[in-house]
Amino acid sequence: MKILLVDDSRSAAAVFAMRLGEIGHEVVAAENGAIAVEKFRTEAPDLVLMDIEMPVMNGFEATNRIRQVELSQRWAWTPIVFLTSVDTPENFVTSIDAGGDDLIPKNVPEPVLRAKLKAMARVAGLRRELIAANRQMEDDIRARKAAESELSCRLVELTELNQTLSNMQAQLIQTEKLASIGQLAAGVAHEINTPIGFVRSNLGTLADYIDTLRDALSRYEDLAASGILPEQMQQLRRTLDIDYIEEDAPALIRESCDGIDRISRIVQNLRDFSQLDSPQEWQEVDLHQGLEATLNLMAGELQQKAEIVRDYGPLPPIECRPMQLNQVFMSLLSNAIQSIDAPPGRIVVRTGARDDAVWVEISDNGCGIAEDIRARIFDPFFTTRPVGQGAGLGLALSYGIVQSHDGRIEMESETGGGTCFRLVLPMRRTGTTHAKLGYACAIKTQVRARKTNDR
Repeated sequence: MKILLVDDSRSAAAVFAMRLGEIGHEVVAAENGAIAVEKFRTEAPDLVLMDIEMPVMNGFEATNRIRQVELSQRWAWTPIVFLTSVDTPENFVTSIDAGGDDLIPKNVPEPVLRAKLKAMARVAGLRRELIAANRQMEDDIRARKAAESELSCRLVELTELNQTLSNMQAQLIQTEKLASIGQLAAGVAHEINTPIGFVRSNLGTLADYIDTLRDALSRYEDLAASGILPEQMQQLRRTLDIDYIEEDAPALIRESCDGIDRISRIVQNLRDFSQLDSPQEWQEVDLHQGLEATLNLMAGELQQKAEIVRDYGPLPPIECRPMQLNQVFMSLLSNAIQSIDAPPGRIVVRTGARDDAVWVEISDNGCGIAEDIRARIFDPFFTTRPVGQGAGLGLALSYGIVQSHDGRIEMESETGGGTCFRLVLPMRRTGTTHAKLGYACAIKTQVRARKTNDR
């Protein structure tokens, strides 16, 4: 140990220092209390042996100053043992009250001195461990504060990044919605153009017929006024082909009415699909109605690529958001169409009910889904379509919609052997469904593809 020996008697200090040196300790000497306080600051000893009666500053005051130094420097407690020529109980009590830890006579026997120093060495070892632990703790605190500061910066960056990603996701979802609307609009335009085309043609022909009839009536009046024979009027009738006009005009009117009826049905299908007449809240609906509305809207595209087979089972009305489920049907039908490389293909729509749930299957005999990408088909922004032809959100949004209905979407596929998507939906909402805010918040990046046989 390093021992600070404080004694105003040089001879006594020399003798005691020699005894300590023989035991194996390093000794630093001080002649009075004031010098002892300064050497305590500079030497940081493991033990202080303090005489009591000294000039300039006695041992009690020096001990008090040392304790103040320890407190200001946040040092560990240093043992202070008082040296005295009068070993009395009163002096021992006074020494402890003054901040000391023990009292020994200056002529302490050698075995006792060795035992006392051995005990103090143990304290010194614990003190060094405590100092090392404190330093390590301070280093850890500084490192923790630095890590917290770095984490705070990273948190700010991540918050900004999450906000940016959230904005981008919202934009991409909106883009996908607009793409679906564009696809729907294109199909509606194609369906409406056909009846509008022949209605326009019929109306043009009817306009020509009316002009001819006006001309005929004008000529009839001229012939009647001039006294022309009826045979000449019959000739004029044949020349203007009045008989054909009388026969064709009603047919043109019927065709035009049929075209108007077709347009009305297309518009009604569009209204059924989008549920424009219903509030976009949970309501009891027949899924077959939504399926039929979607199939009718996509009829033009579907008829070009595949035969549609309906295998409907009895379905009870279910509680749902119908427009959202219609979006799912359209997305799955669009995927089925895209998977058919060489028409005519085959798309089968099946429905059924089991226990407290209903199910809808949409299967095709297209190219199927490669095994290495099956686990990613519900990932947002994943698509196998060429750049610019899809945002890769159709199935992800469909997954989120089904999840928001407390249902599940399953997939079976075989490369080159077609794909089957299966929706399973509860007939009634559960408590978790009531707590959901919207299907966009329910987008999951996982796939549950498993075999099912309860068709």
